[in-house]
Amino acid sequence: MRKVSKIAGIILFMMISMYYTNKSLLILREKDPIMQQIKDSEKKYAIDPVDAKITENEMIPGIYGKSINYEKTYHEMKKNGSYNELYTIINNVKPTISIEDNYDKYITKGNPNKKQISIIFITSEKKDYQKTLHILEKTNSKATFFIDGSLLENNYNWIKQLKEYELEILSYENNYEEIFLKTSISYLNTITNQPSKFCFTEYENKKLLDFCKKEKYHTIKKSITKKNLYQEVKNHLENAMIIAIDNYMEEELQITIDYIKKKGYQLVTLEELLKED
Repeated sequence: MRKVSKIAGIILFMMISMYYTNKSLLILREKDPIMQQIKDSEKKYAIDPVDAKITENEMIPGIYGKSINYEKTYHEMKKNGSYNELYTIINNVKPTISIEDNYDKYITKGNPNKKQISIIFITSEKKDYQKTLHILEKTNSKATFFIDGSLLENNYNWIKQLKEYELEILSYENNYEEIFLKTSISYLNTITNQPSKFCFTEYENKKLLDFCKKEKYHTIKKSITKKNLYQEVKNHLENAMIIAIDNYMEEELQITIDYIKKKGYQLVTLEELLKED
């Protein structure tokens, strides 16, 4: 028994010694001029995160913040013997409220701090998109295509033409039954070799929202521009706008994109627009 007590005492002594040794090292590190310079540079790199904005059943993405990783930065600089700003290591700081944790709300736009626009094409019937693709390529514009699941089975080659763009499932002949949606999404993912990320609805649709929440897809709710595309965009253009269109003339699409670009906006996919980091 005395032997056990003696061993326990030795272990306790070692643990206490290690604790105070580590504490002493931390104190010395904090007083190190390199660490002081790292801390002095915090204001230069620190950016507070912006929480996602949630109002009733809608939300707008937030933005990740930035902070210095003191330990890794200190380790790299100490290894090189002096303070060197090039070795500063930055951490992303997730917003307290993030769309990454919320799938039960409709997303209506990106974060308004972004000078970006996303165009989404609603493809509920087969259409020759060659001119559209040519316009997007010529203007170096990204876009997202929501495809009706009923078009997948007999239009493999046509879907493959769109593969360079972000592709998502719209519905299955306006049917939102889980079995049809899952089958369509699975087939599209096989064609594109990319996982689905979004659902789309023009109107509130609890059945779709519940399905997408369960699958961890974000649901986009947006009015569809059916006519006067250029005029609609010109009258309502704003940061992080989502433009959903399903019936348009290619000539009107061209002048609309030209107008958006002239105003200094970048045309990106939905995924890029809604990123918080």
